[in-house]
Amino acid sequence: MLSLKSLRGDKDEAPNVEATKFVVQNEETSDVICGIKNETIKDGIALISLSGDIDATTAPIITTRIKEILGSENLTKLTFNLADVRYLSSAGLRSFVEVQNICLEKNIDFKSIELSEKVYRLFKVTGFGSMLKLEMNENLE
Repeated sequence: MLSLKSLRGDKDEAPNVEATKFVVQNEETSDVICGIKNETIKDGIALISLSGDIDATTAPIITTRIKEILGSENLTKLTFNLADVRYLSSAGLRSFVEVQNICLEKNIDFKSIELSEKVYRLFKVTGFGSMLKLEMNENLE
């Protein structure tokens, strides 16, 4: 069974900033499958760094956390940093579209940055690249 576990919460260090770390972890083996490496929210702007494999098993868990953020914060901008995402399945793609739709309803600017060439190509080939704001990792050649 997989679960989302909070590893750290730094709310007390800076009153207007929330930085946390969550992982989707196999409860039997303690293996980390994917995670939210960092989640920073300040002045209506959220930067969420994702990592690992976003697939049919992990996407719903990550999406639930993102929906919690979208429901509890008064955001104007949401940015995903995908530099450390190794794999993205069709379920992961659907999660991005679901988040995009929520952001459109709430008038929140949404984009994904630092995509690897592999993940960027997947968005483009499937047609999702035209629906979402995407920025490739500029360090890639």
